[in-house]
Order: sequence, then C-alpha cells, then structure tokens
Amino acid sequence: MFKSIKAQLMIYPMLAVLFLAVVLGLIVQNQLNRVPDHLMHQYEDIVESRSDTIDAELTALIDTVRMISQSNVIQSGDLSEIQAFLPTVVLQEKHRNMTVADTDGIAWTSNGDTIDISDQEQYEKIILEREPYWVSQPFISPYADPDVPIMIVSHEIRNDAGDITGLVNVVTEIYFLTDIVESVELGETGFSWILHNSGDVIIHPEVAVQDQMSLDALYPDRENRFQALIDGDLDWIEHEDHEGNDVFTFHQAVEEASTEWHLMFSIDKEEVLGEVQGIQSTITATLGMVIGLVVLFSLYFSNKMARPIVRLKDLFDEAEQGNSEVRADESVKNEIGEAARSFNAMHEKIRNLTYYDPLTKLYNFNGFLIELPFRVKKLTQKEGYTAIALISIDDFKRFNSLRGYQAGNEILRKFADRLTMYMQEGEMVGRYFGDEFILVMHANTTDNIERRIRTIWQNAMTNLADSEHGWNLKMSIGAVITKEIYGTADECLAQANMAKLQAKREGGNRYRFYAKAMTRVIEEDQRLENELNYALERGELELYYQPIVDVGNGEVYGNEALIRWTHPEYGSVSPVKMIEIAERSGQIVEIGEWVLKEGLRQNRLWQDQGFKPMFISINISVIQFEQPNFIRSVKKAIEDSGLDPKWIQLEITETTAMSLGDDKIEKMAALKGLGVSIAIDDFGTGYSSLAYFTQFPITTLKIDRTFISRLGKDPKAEMITEAVISMAETLRIQTVAEGVETAEQAAFLKELGCTYIQGFYFAKPMPPSKAENLFTKK
Repeated sequence: MFKSIKAQLMIYPMLAVLFLAVVLGLIVQNQLNRVPDHLMHQYEDIVESRSDTIDAELTALIDTVRMISQSNVIQSGDLSEIQAFLPTVVLQEKHRNMTVADTDGIAWTSNGDTIDISDQEQYEKIILEREPYWVSQPFISPYADPDVPIMIVSHEIRNDAGDITGLVNVVTEIYFLTDIVESVELGETGFSWILHNSGDVIIHPEVAVQDQMSLDALYPDRENRFQALIDGDLDWIEHEDHEGNDVFTFHQAVEEASTEWHLMFSIDKEEVLGEVQGIQSTITATLGMVIGLVVLFSLYFSNKMARPIVRLKDLFDEAEQGNSEVRADESVKNEIGEAARSFNAMHEKIRNLTYYDPLTKLYNFNGFLIELPFRVKKLTQKEGYTAIALISIDDFKRFNSLRGYQAGNEILRKFADRLTMYMQEGEMVGRYFGDEFILVMHANTTDNIERRIRTIWQNAMTNLADSEHGWNLKMSIGAVITKEIYGTADECLAQANMAKLQAKREGGNRYRFYAKAMTRVIEEDQRLENELNYALERGELELYYQPIVDVGNGEVYGNEALIRWTHPEYGSVSPVKMIEIAERSGQIVEIGEWVLKEGLRQNRLWQDQGFKPMFISINISVIQFEQPNFIRSVKKAIEDSGLDPKWIQLEITETTAMSLGDDKIEKMAALKGLGVSIAIDDFGTGYSSLAYFTQFPITTLKIDRTFISRLGKDPKAEMITEAVISMAETLRIQTVAEGVETAEQAAFLKELGCTYIQGFYFAKPMPPSKAENLFTKK
C-alpha cells in the first residue's frame, strides 16, 4: 500500500493510535449522548417543583376566601352585620380589600363602599355558572393603584339549605407569583413564565401585565408544539424565540388550584448543550494532543530511521534527472553506507563516460544541458545577475586544415584550461560543439558580467597559436544576461547563440549581448535563407556587370560580375547580406557555380555578338574555393561556355589568400594551368606583405576602395597606394583600383601608373543590356 519506507514507518503507528482514539472517542461519545436526557429530566423536576409552589400558594389563598365565606356573619346575609364585620377582618399585606356581594350583584367592600359587580366576570362564574370558586387572571384595575397588577379570588356563599346567597371577593397583588417565577434562575438565559390554558400569557419577564399578550404573538407556533405541550403530549419542546435563538421550553400544569395555569421554563439550547459540548471539546482536544504527539514521534522516528534510505533514493532521482554532481553519504556505518560507496563509484564512471568531453575534460553538450538547471538555480538564489555565453573560435576550421587536427586539439585543450581559470565558485564551462564552448557565470551587476566577458575575450586566446603561418586566433562571444533565467535552457542557449551569430555577422573577433532586436534580425535572415533556397529555381538571381577601364586609352578592358537578388516580397536584397547568408547556410557553393557559368556564358555571348574580347572577373568565395571539386567545376564551366580561358579572371580576397596552405597553392597553380588569371581582391586590408604573394601565381592586385576613397585627403593613403602600384609594377603584376568616383582620383591613379580603374566615376553595376552600350565593337 505504502511504497515509501518513511511513510510506512510513520503511517502504521499513526493508524494504530488513530484506531484506539476512534474507539475511545466512540465510547465517550456514547456516554455524552446520555447527558442531554439527564439534563432535560433535571429541568422537568425543577419546573414541577415550582409549579407545586404556585399551586400551594393559590390553594392557600382560595382556602382563606372559602373560610371567610363560611363564617356565620357572612352566611347570615344580614347587611348591617356584614358591613360591620368587613372592616374587622384582618387581611394580609398583599390583599388590597375584600368584597361581599349578594345574588343581585350588590357588593359591600371592606373600605365601606357599595358597588355593583353584576357585570364582572366573578359574578358570572359563581352566581350564574355556579362555579364554587374562581381565580381571575392578573390585570391592572382602574379602581386600584396604577401599574400595580392584581388578581381576584372569589368564592361562593351558601346558606344552611345549600343555596347560593352571594360571593366573597379578595383582591390581592400578584407579587407572590412573580417572586416564585423569578426565583427559578438557572444559568444565564433560563427564566420562568405562566401561561393560561387559553393561550394568554399571564406572567412573562418580557411582557407587561397590562399588555395581555397571546402566546402566538410572543412565540409564533406554526406547528402547534405549545398546544401539544399544554395538552401533556410532550414534556418539552424546542423552538425559536423572538430573536431567532433556539430555545428549550419545559412545562408543568398548576393542577390543584384548577386555575388552568401552566408554569413554563425556557432556556437557550446553546446553554443547555454547552456543558456537553465543553466536555466533548475537552475530550477532542485531549485526543488531538495524543494524536499530535504520536504524529510528532512517528515523524521523528521515521525521519531518523528512513533519512539515509530516503537520501540515497533522492540521489538516484537526481542522477536520473541529470544532476551529475550528486554524491551519496558514505559515513553511515551500515549496509546503507556500503550501498552509497557503490553508488558513488558507479555514478562516477557513468558520469565520465556520458557527460564529459574526453579531449578537454569539460562537460560535453549533453552534460552541460543536464547540469545547467541545477547550477542556474543555485546562482539565481544569490543577489545579482546570471549570464550564459557561447564562445566560438574564429576560423578554427582553417587552422585545423593548415596545422593539422593534432595541433587543433592541443589548442582546444589549452583554451579549455584557460576558460576554467576564469570560472568562479558555482559557475561552469563546457564544450558546446567543435570549436565552440559554453559557460554560465554570475556577478552582482551587469557591468561586472560584461567586464568578465571582455577579459575572457581579450586574454583567453593570447599566445595559444604562434604567428609562424600568419595565425593569431580570435574568438566571437554571444551572451545573454538576466536577473533570473526564465523559460527553458534551450531558450537561453538560443538567445546566446543569436548574440554569437550577431558577433560573427559583424566580422567576428568581438562579443555581443543578446537583445530582442537580434531575434528579429535572425528571423529575417532565416526567412531570407529559406527563400534563397528557391531563388535560382525561381529565376530571382541575376548578374550585373561593372566595367573595368584601361587607364591608358579609356576603353573597357573587362567586367566584374556582381550578383543581384530581387525578391518578389522583399525587393532588392543587399548583396552583402545575401552572400553572408549563402556562406553561412552552405548555399554559396551552388550559387558560386551558377555565377561562374553565367558570367562565362555572357562573356562568350558578347564576343559572339561582335564586341571586342574582354576578360570577365568572377568573385570566388573561400568556401567555394575549398571544395574538393572546385578545379573540376571551373574546367567544366569553361568547356560549357566555349570561352577562351585567357579572358577569365577569378578573384579571391586577401584574407583568403593569407590563409592558404600548400594544397590551396596547388589549386591556384592548377587554375593557372587552365589559362585562368587570378586576382587578389580588397588588397591592403589584410596587413600582408606584397612579397608574401610572390609564391602565388597571381596576375592582378585590386587595391581596396578604402584607400582610393581617401586619395587627395589622406597623404598616408596616397603613399600606400603609390607603394602598392610601384611594387606591383616591379613584380610585373597588374593593378586595378576599386571605388574610383572622381576625375581627380582617376587622374592621380593614372599618374601613378595604375593599370586599370573601376568605379562609379565610369559606371555603376548594370544589367548586360545596358553594359553593352559602353563596349567597343571589333
């Protein structure tokens, strides 16, 4: 039922105690259930006792009046004797006066007055209805003191023959009744009251005598429970008082005096049952304390016994979730400790095989991703910011090609050691993919995080690779900083990767932090990349041609083929962006081959149309150049076009040329063997020596536009341009000045002896149909 050892150790003792508590509670509850009945009987006895007291008082009063009615003077019927007798009768303090009346209703009072009582109720009851005695309900008499409730006790007068000759009245105050009623004080809410059989309230603590309220007005009785109580069908009833409180009312008839009165006793239900509830609460609290103590003991016992087992189980769970840093406690001196040692040994082997990179000894990608949530959780508990950064070594593939994979692996090992040195407690670094590394770090401010990343960028690559072959390794870093790592680790890595791509897009050798705008740029590039897949098929790519002019005669000597992409939705896409996307996605190879074939085809077409033969200059991407079948693709393009190779010039950038190894130089020699010319593009931006190119079979240097644009403004630019042209002339290498926009620049270059010039001064790149207007016929 319970799989957890801790739960078993805790639940089973608790269930046993709970069972005992329930049994004990049921026994106690059974006894408590009898208490209310006992209390009810007590209240019934009290009401019966007080009812007997009222009955005795009334009976005594009736007996007193009867004794007076049976006196000789009263029975004689002699008016003069009765009038003389009445003042001599000694009455109790509560009796107000006494009256004797004849059968005609003429009465004589002890006060000496003569009155007519024939319209009063006692006359009707005794003289007319032949009742032996009668007790009135309390009332306020207009002939007595105001606000003093009184009642009348009357008795018949009979002569020796047994005939009724009159009646005797005694008027008495009712305080003796109220004293009896008020003496019944039980609890805080209990009180007594008197009810007539007719339903009239005789005495009630909340009803004045003169108000003469009915029972229905005081306690609306929709179910006739009071009538059942008066009839003797019930010993007590439960009802609501005028304030809505639940009340118990008990009853006892005042029987001996035959007054049709009933003594009632009412008390709040809550008070009656409060004692029982108090006992129940005490017992419940006691049982609760016992159960609570048992629970605490069970928790303590189960924790003490199960803690090592549960901890070991939790470690298995953490390891299953990917936490590679878990260690079991081996200090327990029993079988659990032995199991912990076995677990640690097993986990260490699995961790090394699964989560670590064998080359750098860092976390591999899987290990880093699994460990990342645990590290981030701990780091974000500190005050400050957490960062995830991706580090990519720039041009590392080319380094591997030149220096070999063994040298590349040594660089990766050293670089991993460098990165580890920059990590602080709780942070980590791992190998992402290939030449990329990933790290998570923390600092109290974003400025400190940026400072640390800048330090890594500036120093981590220092002296890792010598400059024997012109190599000075750099890196691009993309990072995301946040107060808390929201979302999944994949989202954070994606953001860091976007920042890294932005750094690469800007030329590499820099660090960038993620911003939302990058997402838009990346998404736009992704859409363009997807569209570029179909650009050739849809015929959206075309070649524009920019003439290259002979400085000596001003004629067009050749044309540089420049690709253009017109998208139906995005319009004209920047050539720089298009080539960047193509190189990143690998599409540059297919596009480059198309440019080569189309450029050669167009140049041959111009020759067939009778234009003077000109060379066509085609830009070659370094990725395209490094393809194993590059030479074959050039040869096939030449064969397909039928163009003489002497009219073909392939351009590679200075940066590409500087990174060429022996195999690349052999490719250049093979191109030269096909009869193709080779030009170094953007010369001057790679900080290379002109003599360095003596080992390359090049025919042309294209001076970068950054120098040409400063001619006439910057003496240093003029000196560099002059030196390049002079040295090229010495080496019998032709020169092409790019970006010529003014007549002054053209004149200056002509004076220096530049071979060809190219730029807006002569013509912008244009489609073939417009470029033809500048060509010379044979």
